[in-house]
Amino acid sequence: MANKKDEIDDDGKKIDEISSTVKCSDGKNQERQKRTLFIGNLPANFPMKKLKQTLQQYGKVISIRIRCIAPAKITLSKKTALLSNQINPNKKNVNAYVVFKDEDSVAKALELNGQKFENNIIQVDTIENDRTYDHSKSLFLGNLSFKASEEELREFFNDCGPIQSIRIVRDSQTGIGKGFGYVNFKSNDSLVLALEKNGNLFKNREIRIKAYNYQKDSDKNIAAKKETTKMKKKTVKKVTKSSNEIPEAIFKAKKVLKN
Repeated sequence: MANKKDEIDDDGKKIDEISSTVKCSDGKNQERQKRTLFIGNLPANFPMKKLKQTLQQYGKVISIRIRCIAPAKITLSKKTALLSNQINPNKKNVNAYVVFKDEDSVAKALELNGQKFENNIIQVDTIENDRTYDHSKSLFLGNLSFKASEEELREFFNDCGPIQSIRIVRDSQTGIGKGFGYVNFKSNDSLVLALEKNGNLFKNREIRIKAYNYQKDSDKNIAAKKETTKMKKKTVKKVTKSSNEIPEAIFKAKKVLKN
């Protein structure tokens, strides 16, 4: 299935790219990944021209893909929302994937990690590290206010130690939080301190903090995917059955008319 990606081309223009599975060798794909930089918690309305100018000091930028956009209206496509700056106010951040011409540029750009872009502390990392988290240093956060932001959580846990990443799970269309999220720390000491905040008030609600059970979460995701696949198969079977019944019904109707 094609994936829609909001991207900025080499001239700084925002474009909408629809791409199927990349048809290239594994070696070429891996080489491209090594030239790709991940930027998390980027302000949703951060000027793309300014972002590219900031990144170009580390080397030539080939493309910038903006992900996790929540349009202001459900009738808007993500491309239109990005181009017209109609981003849902409930979703204050997005992610970006930056492809440089040279691999060395990625290493240099890592110095941006932890810097403040407008009111957001951005997370900058390589693609490999972005996909690999030490789950032993992760916490599950529950009973969050639907209007809570990542920056407010960062401030809440600020006295616990260095934070690797913070994620609030949100509705993909409205950008409104679903009441839970995750925080990943850089050390186990920070994790212990953060657990002591369990039950403390955060935006007038008692925050629920517990160790993140990666295996349990993975099992839930696998079960959910199996259920979705099962439902799809049932739907296809039902549609196929209905399609087969139509010609038979027409044949019977014609037979009645002849008689």
